[in-house]
Amino acid sequence: MSPNTRIKVNIADNGSRAMVLFLPGDDKPVDKADVLQTLGEAGVVHGLMEEKVDEIVQSNIFNRWFTVAVYTPPLNGEDAKLGYLVSEDYSHKRKQNGSADYYDLDRFKNITTGQPLIRKIPASEGVEGTTVLGKALPAYKGQDINLKEYIGGDGVFVDPDDPNLIISAINGVYYRLGSVVNVKKIFTINHDIDFNTGNINTLSGIRINGDIKGGFTVITKRNLIVAGVIENAAVKAEEDIEVLKGIVRGDAEISAGGKITTTYIVERTPVKADKIVVKNMVVGSELFARDFIKARKIVGGKVMVGNLLDVIDLGNKRSNPTEVEAGINPLLFIRHQKLLSVIAALKFEKRKLLESRVEAEFDYEGTEEKIERMQFGRTIRLSSGLSRKLEERLKRASRDIERYNRKIKELDAKLLKKYNELKSISPGLNLKNPEIIVRGTIYPNVYMRLGPYAELRTTEEMSNIKFFLDSEGALAHESLG
Repeated sequence: MSPNTRIKVNIADNGSRAMVLFLPGDDKPVDKADVLQTLGEAGVVHGLMEEKVDEIVQSNIFNRWFTVAVYTPPLNGEDAKLGYLVSEDYSHKRKQNGSADYYDLDRFKNITTGQPLIRKIPASEGVEGTTVLGKALPAYKGQDINLKEYIGGDGVFVDPDDPNLIISAINGVYYRLGSVVNVKKIFTINHDIDFNTGNINTLSGIRINGDIKGGFTVITKRNLIVAGVIENAAVKAEEDIEVLKGIVRGDAEISAGGKITTTYIVERTPVKADKIVVKNMVVGSELFARDFIKARKIVGGKVMVGNLLDVIDLGNKRSNPTEVEAGINPLLFIRHQKLLSVIAALKFEKRKLLESRVEAEFDYEGTEEKIERMQFGRTIRLSSGLSRKLEERLKRASRDIERYNRKIKELDAKLLKKYNELKSISPGLNLKNPEIIVRGTIYPNVYMRLGPYAELRTTEEMSNIKFFLDSEGALAHESLG
């Protein structure tokens, strides 16, 4: 019996494997070449394991099937996947001392125009397999995803330069509902701003269907609508603020780049805007508006307005002191006053540095003179220890003088910058043709100033009156008719 007749080959019906079996015989033993030739004659061309063939030949085991070739299975493609690129985690921020800031949760995620929100990892094509007989086994491509199905509004779109990316169309706040995303220009919060929400600093407009509780901060690049009240919370909007109820006692600043509209303001300072409209009363508050302030009644406190104060009643029968200034840009005035304070502080610091420099110069000159006297033998001879101490004192005084000179130079640069700022805003401080209109009654003890010089303190009730500056810049008034 020839070696090849002693080798049997069995191939699985699906071509997944090929096996061999050796029959016993007395003639020439089976070797590797015989096995490979027999497999080739049977059509086996793929997945051959030659190390396994070596092992079987050397084992000299008969009447047992051994697998010597296996197929390569097809590798189906992976389905497309989505990666959400905006972290939705939030936690309390840390203060500088490491403790948790329970007012700041970082819960609302600001998004800028063009910012990526979702990236699709495309489905792969798959890799075909091969049977031991060399027949191809087809593979299936992964299932694709239509990115447009994950767009939740007009604030996002598929990037025209990258069809696998959803990006933001606007500046706003990130919003995700289920698997769809959007970026909103106006974000609605259906409860109070408190420890559940934390502070808010957002690029979108905000509508708050509740109150803003004391101690919190709300900042928006757009409009803010508050359905309740603003307690002692810091609030800033670059556009308008509308408070449907009112603004109550506190010293946290409220400011708007546009108009502030509310029902009442009670004992609040400061409130700043371009325009302020109060549908009812302002009591004991400080209001600053570049253009106009309109209110039903203002009692106590201080009002500073650029062009127009228009009220029904000003002051009250109890003669609570009420201060009104018109014709001065209040926002520039506040900045002007802050600059004056900064300049005063810088000048004080410079004066202290100059005094310290004089002391250092006096120390330097005295030490230098002492060393010279000793070196010329007019007093005792210099010991090495005393000499070192005097030299160190001289060096220290010299270093102090250089340090003071450097700081004085830095302060001079800061002062020059602040003086230039002051010079740049001074022309815009005083506005032309300011008016104070009282459509009802102005009561005694109301202090008024129009422009930089014209002043009046009321001593009696007046009604239906307009105050303005005449052609000479003096305070004048006339009846509204």
